[in-house]
Amino acid sequence: MEARPVGAVGGVSLSNLRTQQIISLSAASMEKWAYQRAYPCIIRFILMATYLPDMMIGEEGGVGGGEVLEDIFLDTPIEGAPLTAGNSSFINDVIKDVQNDPDLGYLVLSLLIAFSWSIYIILFNARVQGTILTTILRRFVKSGDLTIGSFSLSVLSGKIMFRNVIYVTEDYSLRIVDGILKFRYWLPYVKRDLSDDMSHCDHRVWVELNGPELHIYNRSNLYARLEKTFGLESQLLGTIGKIGKGDKDKDKDGDGDVDVEETAGQQVRDMSFWQDWRDLIPVIKVDLNMARFVFGNRLVPSTLLLITDKAECTYTTKPAACSLDYFMQVVTAKAENFRVILAPSPKYTGVLDEPPRFMGEGFVVMSSSIVHLYYYMDEPGLVPQHPQTMPLPNGDEVTAPTPVWGLDIQCEKGTNLSYGPWADRQREQLFLFFFPQDYQTMKVFIFIASVPGEIRQVQQFDVRLNILAEATVDILFSKLIMRDGKQENQTNAVHMNVQRGSYFEMTLPWTVSDDGYVTKINGQFLHVDASSSLNYRNLLEAETLDYRVNVHYPRVWNHHQTWDLEFNGCKATYHFLYAHKEFFQDMIEDWSSRVPPDLLHFVPYSWNFIIRMQEFELITLANGYNWVDCEHQANAHIAFCGELFDLRFTLPFTDFLPETVLLKFIIVGENVDLSLFLPPTNTSSNIITALSRNARLIEKEDRPKHSFSSEKWRKFCKLSSGWVDCWHVPELQLSISYTYHPVPPVGPSPQANVSTPEKEELLLSPIRAPHRKKSPMEIIKNLTPEQFDPTSVTADCINVDLRITKPSEIKLYGSVLRMFINLKDCTEQYPPCPTVALDRLIFEMNKRYSETQLQVVVSPLILTTSDDPNHQRPSAHQHLHTGFLMLSGLQMRGDAMFSAEERSLDEETLEYAWLVELTVGTLSGKLTTPQLQNIITALEAFVFTVEDAENSLRHPRPYLYCYHGTPQPQCPQTTSEHFCPTTDTIKYKMVRASLDGISLNLVESGTILCFQLQELLSDPLIGMEAAHNFGTIVKDHNYALTSHTHANIRLLHKQRFFESVVGPLVELFSTTNDIKTKSCVLVAIASLLPWLTHIVLNAHIQKQNASPAERHTSTLISFLMPLTTYHPLQTVGVKALECLAALVTLPVSVILPYRNEVSFFTAEEV
Repeated sequence: MEARPVGAVGGVSLSNLRTQQIISLSAASMEKWAYQRAYPCIIRFILMATYLPDMMIGEEGGVGGGEVLEDIFLDTPIEGAPLTAGNSSFINDVIKDVQNDPDLGYLVLSLLIAFSWSIYIILFNARVQGTILTTILRRFVKSGDLTIGSFSLSVLSGKIMFRNVIYVTEDYSLRIVDGILKFRYWLPYVKRDLSDDMSHCDHRVWVELNGPELHIYNRSNLYARLEKTFGLESQLLGTIGKIGKGDKDKDKDGDGDVDVEETAGQQVRDMSFWQDWRDLIPVIKVDLNMARFVFGNRLVPSTLLLITDKAECTYTTKPAACSLDYFMQVVTAKAENFRVILAPSPKYTGVLDEPPRFMGEGFVVMSSSIVHLYYYMDEPGLVPQHPQTMPLPNGDEVTAPTPVWGLDIQCEKGTNLSYGPWADRQREQLFLFFFPQDYQTMKVFIFIASVPGEIRQVQQFDVRLNILAEATVDILFSKLIMRDGKQENQTNAVHMNVQRGSYFEMTLPWTVSDDGYVTKINGQFLHVDASSSLNYRNLLEAETLDYRVNVHYPRVWNHHQTWDLEFNGCKATYHFLYAHKEFFQDMIEDWSSRVPPDLLHFVPYSWNFIIRMQEFELITLANGYNWVDCEHQANAHIAFCGELFDLRFTLPFTDFLPETVLLKFIIVGENVDLSLFLPPTNTSSNIITALSRNARLIEKEDRPKHSFSSEKWRKFCKLSSGWVDCWHVPELQLSISYTYHPVPPVGPSPQANVSTPEKEELLLSPIRAPHRKKSPMEIIKNLTPEQFDPTSVTADCINVDLRITKPSEIKLYGSVLRMFINLKDCTEQYPPCPTVALDRLIFEMNKRYSETQLQVVVSPLILTTSDDPNHQRPSAHQHLHTGFLMLSGLQMRGDAMFSAEERSLDEETLEYAWLVELTVGTLSGKLTTPQLQNIITALEAFVFTVEDAENSLRHPRPYLYCYHGTPQPQCPQTTSEHFCPTTDTIKYKMVRASLDGISLNLVESGTILCFQLQELLSDPLIGMEAAHNFGTIVKDHNYALTSHTHANIRLLHKQRFFESVVGPLVELFSTTNDIKTKSCVLVAIASLLPWLTHIVLNAHIQKQNASPAERHTSTLISFLMPLTTYHPLQTVGVKALECLAALVTLPVSVILPYRNEVSFFTAEEV
């Protein structure tokens, strides 16, 4: 092989070859070589450079180029192959070649340096710059710890790239996985006015952050101020001596408040900085990916998370809402897959409160696929020298408004809101942690908006939430139940669907007046469809549901607070079940505070509720024994429908552990209808529908009357669906007054069941004298439930007052009571319905633990009825076409008696007696036989619909309870012959009725049949004979009115008859002026006295003065004197002397003439 010039291969310079090889290497290939193929490729390049001349000579050297390449790549170590003894000679040859050829060494060195530099640039340069930048920034950032993992700057593109940014302080931490900041310096600088709208300009700064997380877990400065306020030693690490200058200024007054007037006067409004900054950067765009905002600490059970997968944010400025302000700062954001979550706090060691529903990371309070945020805040200007006004669109002039500050939130599809007692407890704990109470009196805000030259003040912060698509609202709560011998939480829920247009508004005041401040909340739900978690889902449907909450907070933390809540519903339908009572009671119990009352933290407050519904339906189920058909909805319903329903009540919590609390409920209704619905499976449905459709109604003037108006709003209770209107009330008012004795919650037994004074007695008893009274703990320990007397506890009191002030009408189907009663028949060929009119109906009830008293008083009732239209009478007797019955009055008194003997505290008392007294006035009237038949027919139809035996449902309990409170088959008193009796079987029942008189005329053309009883005593011919025969009914007979003559003799029939006639007889005696009639009345009463017991007579004897006996003095003295010496029964003599002593009170002129007669009789006896 011939010699070749060094440094040249076939006319190609090795330096040029090295340059071409290095230029052809890209950064990506360098990085790949550095990690995968660096060493084998370097060796191959060395071999190629060494044998390249032979490759270029080709056939001249006797060796082909392909063979040389083949030898190079086959003989050299392949990628990843270890060096062995077989190829060590090859390495030695390479080293010799490098020593012989310096250019080849330079080539290898340059390649190694290029590879190393590429690896450094790609993998380590940004990290080194980040370390350097971290070191520099830490010299300026005194609080917290800042770490930047990597940092790179691209001047040409205006980008700053960073990774693993962590900033941790004692209060919060900020973590960013990676991000890019792009500054578009090439955009032109445009000078604009301060109040111009910048939202349409191009953005000069763009920031993209991946995985940002802001975690706020403390408020050290606030806690330090609280320690100083309460005079405590500082125990917060890192906060001693680090309270900023602004915080120290706040502490000058001792309560952490700042004098607004003084602070505002010190501010200087130099807007040149804002002017230049806004012109340079009019718009800032920030993109957040997988962002998280965390509020929580390991000291609270739950942490609040705000999570979004992607958020596009923009900051700009717009013209201010008022021309007196400079501009408005605006931040808009579009967040995708936005969620608000209450997640369990890591490392929390307290008692866990299980949430009602757990989804993903925790309890999801809010979730929405897309949320639009609009944050705005005016930059306040200065107060002008002269007050300025603003024109309204209608031309009116108003005072310039204050600077605005608020946040608007708009939720699109997929929005779900969840709340409840558990979420409210977590909110309260988070609020108390981040905003602890300082128990200081708030300073009054000095309003300086009227001082020229001062800065205008922001008055409030407004938050508004708009729903742009269908959304769901869930109220979740838990109930503790037993399942398989273990306690578990059962989740119940109220689920609501609301349509687009629903909104929520909240106004947070930023100032304090003399009487405190007021927080306002209001909103509206559109087309609400609410359901419960019960098997019967229906709950509430409403076209609109408005709500308003005003909370008044005083300046002093423990002064009285007022919460005003108002709910307005329009076109609402509410379904009520008896099961809802326990359902909502469980919700209230879960929402109520579980902490025992503490006087140190007690805050008095009052809740004022107003619930108003316009065009409403209140629907309840009326199936027997509370059966509910949830599958086929074959239920009987009763509904109250009307134009206005207004409920007002106040819940006063103004006293600490009061003995009694008075609650007042006022319900007002206008144009209320009572409607009835029977399912098609009920056989009475067709009867009721036919009666409602074909009945002929008349007014009191005998004019045809139309049925109830059908031009009313109805959604569920439509007449076309089989509903029947029964009662129409133009206006009613129901007042309920409830005085109850609250029972505060207690903690674990038995210590929590002992009051504070008793605990003091227990704690101090060891150091006191040995002879002491029995401790309260011993008294409680020895007291058994059987020894507890419920009557020793003061009973709650409920007063119910229902007033119907305007005339109303009611159609009576079955047992429905009405004021204008329209009893119906079915076709127009029959006479009109009989009508009963009354002026007043009064119902009173007094319920106590051992007794219940009730009274019903009905004013005069008038029943009018007409003949069949086809029935013709002579013109002289046309007045008989309309008949009537009149009852002067009706009074019913009931007395139910209860006993707790042999009953445990958790069982109801036993009703052992039921006494009823029915007092009926005078029944008078004039009827024809067709009219009487019409009344009887209507009563038959009424009784038939009342009984309705074929539609009666079976009782869900297949057995009855005996009077011991146990099922009859299980009672020890049950024998093979008979069951232990029930309470109704052994209950003592007594009904006493009295009728003042009857004057009923059954008339027809030329005929009259009169029924009279009381009037017989006034008859001059038979009055005395009738009076003597009053005693015939009550006297004992041997030949008549006995059981041997098959007479039905009831218990106490003598007393019942006497009670029924003595009242009318006394009234007749008092009202009549006829001496003969008075004599007949006295004879009638006297004929009854011999056959009655003294117990019955004593109830009607009243002690009065002796003046009525003045005319009968002679008779009384002559009869009483002999009785004073009646020896067989000494009691008679005593009573005679008492009567004579009563006569002494008469005038002297009356009794003086009988002095000698009394003295002579006394001397004769002596």
